[in-house]
Amino acid sequence: MRAVFINTGYACSLNCLTCPVSIGMRREHVQPQLQTLLSYIGECRNDQIYLAGGDPVLRADLPQIIEAASGNGNWVSLYTSGVRLMDRQFLLTLTGAGLRHMSVPLFSHIPGIHDTITQTKTSFARTSEGLRNIFYLRKNVCEVDVEVSVTITSLNYAALPQTVAHIAAEFMPRKVIIVQPEVHGKLRVNIRDDMQPLLQAIEVCHRFGQDVSLKGAPLCWMDRAHIDALAQMPYSPSIVTEVVKYGISSERMVFPMTLRSGPCSDCVMTDFCSISCSCREHGHLSPILCQEAAD
Repeated sequence: MRAVFINTGYACSLNCLTCPVSIGMRREHVQPQLQTLLSYIGECRNDQIYLAGGDPVLRADLPQIIEAASGNGNWVSLYTSGVRLMDRQFLLTLTGAGLRHMSVPLFSHIPGIHDTITQTKTSFARTSEGLRNIFYLRKNVCEVDVEVSVTITSLNYAALPQTVAHIAAEFMPRKVIIVQPEVHGKLRVNIRDDMQPLLQAIEVCHRFGQDVSLKGAPLCWMDRAHIDALAQMPYSPSIVTEVVKYGISSERMVFPMTLRSGPCSDCVMTDFCSISCSCREHGHLSPILCQEAAD
């Protein structure tokens, strides 16, 4: 099976400080044509398709894209800011087209901090309402799943345990994903110097019975007790043999992968064994895992 990432364009209603898209880019003009996206989708059979951007929900043709993607035995997920999901009817349209999974970011349980990171006023209130709508649909109408990601920065790291507690209690997602982004300057947090908020957040998730996963946090920084717990946290992509990314042009980027069901040997906990590091050898092994292998 393949994991297929399709970039639907860079337009977004937020302007997050952690976003890797160039701030100077006129993102609304970088939108692939529908027929280009449908040609990508037409190559997919029994694949895991991830629609990403930007924010795909800004496309008027998104229901048509989802409907096409959900055919041929594919499983479709959407990466979105969650802002437009305030419209419950729109959300029903997406799930009716075949959408069964979403990934939505929430930077903090404190509205002001979330809005500061998104650089968009009232974004916390709107994203929270969208998440509540997903929760309502999951309980009452249809099977739809959600993961909530928390990207850590110097603005929200100290209160990370409170943020994941808020997410687990309010929205009950399938999984909380804690992300350490590749950012520099004042936003950067060196969690190796202060592991406590991260470890406390993991403990909070355990107390809530909430699944949690890490992205970009090296396992070799953890102690043995947390390694044993974290080993069960990644996705289980052992049947995924290839990661495909379709860009905003006709270029097709293919990353063939050999994946394991356990911790990544690159010592980094990511969705698909550190896609961003797929061009280099996985030689940085955790001392703990090395010792286990030796035993």
